[in-house]
Amino acid sequence: MLLLMSSNSNFSVYSDVASTSNSNNNDNSNLPHKDKVKRAEIKLSAFFAEHNVAFCAVEHLVPLLKNVCTEPEVVQDLSLARHKCTKIVKNVIAKREVEKIVECLRTCKFSVLIDESTDISDRKLMCIVVKYVSPISRNVNTQLLELLSLDSTDCSASKIFETFKQFFTNKAIPLKNIVGLACDNASVMVGCNNSFMTFLKIEVPELITLKCICHSSALIASHACDQLPSACEKLVRGVAILFSAWLCIKVGCNSSNAVHIIYKLENVTYE
Repeated sequence: MLLLMSSNSNFSVYSDVASTSNSNNNDNSNLPHKDKVKRAEIKLSAFFAEHNVAFCAVEHLVPLLKNVCTEPEVVQDLSLARHKCTKIVKNVIAKREVEKIVECLRTCKFSVLIDESTDISDRKLMCIVVKYVSPISRNVNTQLLELLSLDSTDCSASKIFETFKQFFTNKAIPLKNIVGLACDNASVMVGCNNSFMTFLKIEVPELITLKCICHSSALIASHACDQLPSACEKLVRGVAILFSAWLCIKVGCNSSNAVHIIYKLENVTYE
């Protein structure tokens, strides 16, 4: 039972609020308006605790409830389970959001961020993220545009670009609106010949390419280390091995069985 008591006078208001599952069983018709508000706040707080919902979401939930609950008959007729909620997000909200993004990209310049991955079902996917300045709010928006399925048997640069171009053609988004490309440093993406970047530059000659900064930093560090004497690398590795071995010895010495193991080794004789 969730008991939230600010004073003894409020005990009768709060003590019967056990959980959100039986919240409809409590008759609060005779309570003052102030106590009804407190009861509602406690029930919402109990819902967040019971279902492990992030508390920061309550700042967005309360204004939403005030907007939705203006007509009691609408609230009483609500019917929403997890499967229906999932379908609404995927088939209604997501489609409308993509339509709004596409409408902006048809008329404004934007950059694309591309990456490929394989999900747990061995399906090859290409993620397309766009970054643009909204013509309405004038804010810089970074949003997911689409997850495109790729042919896992043919992931060549030409095939990836063909899928990419076909998607933008179907959405009536001109490729000339692309001003920048961000991707990893794989040869199929940014190679000098027959890569995704070279195919896209045929369509957009002024394209600016930004390679993965993490991979670029690793390559820079690797080439820089090649200029150092090999003795420096051996020294660094030796120090790391020494400290690692010392930690293992310390853990072993703290073990209750360590002394018995040492005694056993002392009694071993070799002939």
